[in-house]
Amino acid sequence: MSSDVAGRHANGAAAEARVAPIESPSAREPDLEPEPVPPRAPESNNVRLLTRHDMPEHLRFNPYIVTGYRPTSTFWGSLHSLLYFHNETVNIFTHGESLILITCNNSLLCHMTMTLP
Repeated sequence: MSSDVAGRHANGAAAEARVAPIESPSAREPDLEPEPVPPRAPESNNVRLLTRHDMPEHLRFNPYIVTGYRPTSTFWGSLHSLLYFHNETVNIFTHGESLILITCNNSLLCHMTMTLP
């Protein structure tokens, strides 16, 4: 039994020797990573697109859209925004295309039903 205890003690001592000493926080090098910079929104046709943080609080409802916001503007400014790319461009054109198709389809159906005997 004594040899078994001695073997465990020897293995335990060897395992303790392999453990690295704990460094104090002051001994470590300071983290040199820079703080993350919020991305800049791209410029498009001389219109400065905004980031999420530039928008009013009530328009910050989607945390996943960070850049590409149109500046708040007048009716004519909103029409002008159809001419440049921003984060709502695809949404606007898909809804506009659907509106045109539904309008044409309804007018065609109305015309067909009026010409039936």
